[in-house]
Amino acid sequence: MAEDTLQYNAFYSLLERIHMLFNIPFVIQYVEPKNADLLPISNNKNFELAVNSSKPLLRILLQRKGVRVTEKFTGINLSKHGLIHRGAADTLRNFGGSEKHRRSEKPVISVMSDFHLVSSILDVDIIPWTLRR
Repeated sequence: MAEDTLQYNAFYSLLERIHMLFNIPFVIQYVEPKNADLLPISNNKNFELAVNSSKPLLRILLQRKGVRVTEKFTGINLSKHGLIHRGAADTLRNFGGSEKHRRSEKPVISVMSDFHLVSSILDVDIIPWTLRR
């Protein structure tokens, strides 16, 4: 088990060193090749799953913690108003891929790591049964 921990920590440290992100907290996400879902790499299990399912190419997205996932940047495609803006995740999904993984814009509630913090605060007994998952 300690060996697995070392693998994820080594991967995180490698990305931190390559991209000079020292003292900048960030999250790692990858594009799952079958459905083009953007999934987190936040522990040993996710790291192993990402590496095994994304052969030969692991497409990752590094993002500062606290920055919205839907933040936009200028894309390449033209619309009737000039350049359109695409999300980083959409660009990553479509880079070198086929058209089948293109997605319509959907609102993103939050990053998964943020969800666990909020869900630990909520008391299940207080929330009405109809509003529970």
